[in-house]
Amino acid sequence: MYIQFKGIYLFIDAIDECIDKHQRDLLESIEKLVRNRKIFIRVFLTARLHMQKPIGKFFSTSLCTIILKANPGDIRQYIYYRLVLDKHYHDMKESFRNEILEKIILTSDGMFLLSALQVETVLAQSSISKRRAALATIPEKLEAAFQAIISKIHDECPAGFNLGMEVLKWTYLVERQLSIQDRIESDSIDSDDLPFQRFLIQGYQGLVTIDKRTSSIRLAEHDKGQIFALGHQEIARTCLCYMSLKDDSMTGNLEDYYELFHSLSSLSDPPNDSSYSLVKKFPLLKYAIHFWGEHARKQADRHVSNFALTILLRNDNPQCTSHHLLPLAIENCLEDIIEEDFRSERNAAVGIPYLLVDFSGLHVAAQFGLDTIARNIICQLGDFDINLKNWGMTPLMVAAKQGHQAVISMLNQKACRIEVHCLSPQKIQKNGHEAVVRILLERGPPKSTHPTAIS
Repeated sequence: MYIQFKGIYLFIDAIDECIDKHQRDLLESIEKLVRNRKIFIRVFLTARLHMQKPIGKFFSTSLCTIILKANPGDIRQYIYYRLVLDKHYHDMKESFRNEILEKIILTSDGMFLLSALQVETVLAQSSISKRRAALATIPEKLEAAFQAIISKIHDECPAGFNLGMEVLKWTYLVERQLSIQDRIESDSIDSDDLPFQRFLIQGYQGLVTIDKRTSSIRLAEHDKGQIFALGHQEIARTCLCYMSLKDDSMTGNLEDYYELFHSLSSLSDPPNDSSYSLVKKFPLLKYAIHFWGEHARKQADRHVSNFALTILLRNDNPQCTSHHLLPLAIENCLEDIIEEDFRSERNAAVGIPYLLVDFSGLHVAAQFGLDTIARNIICQLGDFDINLKNWGMTPLMVAAKQGHQAVISMLNQKACRIEVHCLSPQKIQKNGHEAVVRILLERGPPKSTHPTAIS
């Protein structure tokens, strides 16, 4: 249809609100249109700031970016509206209302979220004198405003404070939005100990909301700050624990589990994600498999590292929920190799298990950039061939494609073969991994290709 037009202008608002499994296909379709030299097309996308890098990865050309900030007029209008809604509006003198208005405009630094938290902090007080005191000490930084809200949660509902902090942690720090059921599962591995849905957001002052359309929990704004000192470490530990659960339905041969792999795949859009009983029973499993390493790379203590090492080296229990599933995390790394064949046979019985099951724990550690865990894997396996290829990819190549310099440097020291010709320089450069190419090219030919254990 577009061929009949001289030019096309495509506007898509709030692409970050798109359901995850559709967002990818939408961006890929847009990228194909942009690459089509036969038509004139301009695309305008809007999203929250945290989406800038993920969106950029889909396009071969650099994107023009405009960062929008609220102007004082917008904030003034919002604060005035919020004051009018206050049930004690007429109990405050006009001069005090104006004082609130001007003080928040002055200190909110152009951020809607900060101004919203500031006005809530003031209006939450039960008397004029307390509101004056709150205004005088109003938080002028977003971090301090969050802390004030968290303190208020603790004071109003001490019994629910720990659950509230868990809700915030799993909303602020996760790599993608979690569904309500995912979030409930992350709180307990005992099915009788799962919290009721309404307690997940009750009393949290608008910091998190439930999107009823997508059944997901999300934030009003993405600003992770330093509120959760050990947040990523705790999420990584929870994911690893979840992946270690036992399930007596995991019996039989690997070929029996095509539907399970298909449901947990990040490269596919299965007709029904919950069609397989294990996915229904363990809804957090997909997130845990694909993202545990992202959290572990950002923050991990010895317990998390040892836990991960145990799973990567000894995950041979057929009743373990993550049995044979850990290499699914490498899908995105193999995307340019298998995607064309995979997508052309999307509705056919594509043997996803056979593409991935032979990848080693070292490949998985390289995918996530876990250099300490990768080093320990080599140490424990002794004469393991670190140049082992699966689907043409060695652990070094996996790390290079993901831009993990620490893993590359470690593997370089262990005399990995360098096969830069197997990597796409354009893709490495596009992802901002020029430093990786330099590391690979600066080192001379390896002395050995079959190292022994680390001394």
